[in-house]
Amino acid sequence: MYILIILLLLGVFVIVAVSFKNTSYSKEDQYNAFIKQGNEFLSSGEYDKALAEFDKAVEVEPTDIGTYYLKSSIHLKLNDFNKVILNTTKIIEIDNFSPLAYYLRAYSYLQNKDFDKAINDFSECINMNLSAEYLPSAYGGRGEAYLGIKNFMKALDDYKKAISMNDKEYLYFKNTGFIYLKVRGYGEAIEYFSKAISLRPDSSECFNDRAFAYILMKDYENALADVLKAIELNESFAAAYKNYAYIQIKLGDIKVAEESIKKAIALDSNNGDFYIILAAINLINDDNEAFYNNLELAENIGINFIDYFQDALFDKVRESDRFLNFYRKLFF
Repeated sequence: MYILIILLLLGVFVIVAVSFKNTSYSKEDQYNAFIKQGNEFLSSGEYDKALAEFDKAVEVEPTDIGTYYLKSSIHLKLNDFNKVILNTTKIIEIDNFSPLAYYLRAYSYLQNKDFDKAINDFSECINMNLSAEYLPSAYGGRGEAYLGIKNFMKALDDYKKAISMNDKEYLYFKNTGFIYLKVRGYGEAIEYFSKAISLRPDSSECFNDRAFAYILMKDYENALADVLKAIELNESFAAAYKNYAYIQIKLGDIKVAEESIKKAIALDSNNGDFYIILAAINLINDDNEAFYNNLELAENIGINFIDYFQDALFDKVRESDRFLNFYRKLFF
């Protein structure tokens, strides 16, 4: 979504950059020739050659911001976010009132998971009255950055602002639902995931997220229907097999649960939550050593939701010193 908006915004700078009129005739000719050649290379996908031409244009006129926008557009296509940051920083040095430059830099910081800087730059472009057409994505981007630093309330505020401006973007509803999952507003999560599904009925992630909310509300019938739909849409979706395993634990089919969670791990071994479900199965099977080994794996990889441990499944170890030592580490 953000890339499409960015490239639409950048299109104007192809025109801006070729209209340079501020230097002598010979410099103007050189500059326009480099820009023209660069745009031809850009149109044909020859990005290295385009960048070389734009670099020559910068040497002729280092203060024309249009050229830096053109370079940024190429680096965006190449997912080279550090170079987008360098070029947009140059634009801001030349013209501090450049909401698009702040937006592009914010987006690049977001992709680099530099969330604090992303928040600052999204705030700058919002305060500079970024075009109303693109303002929702700025709020959505800032909301995503707030999610990254686990400031759920500010993330929620920003996503709701984005939705109030554009209620056709399913990602705003999906991410709002995710926030409600984090703050244990499971009913609200289901509401927002349902809206996301209505906008994007082919999204396996939305069905799987709603399934997880249903699980946490102990509505296993609806959870099962959603997770099966998620798997139908994407047979390689590891997180769906995790939820399917969790449901099967609740329905009492431990063998199927174990097969499913092992399939999830085979598809993606870098999700700590999967090992929590496997640990729960170990606990049911009275294999305490495997239980703690898998909890340690989960902790080392990273746990997304600690709500699993509210489940009665963990009651048999809840007061044990070893479990309490593990559980406390999740908060410190």
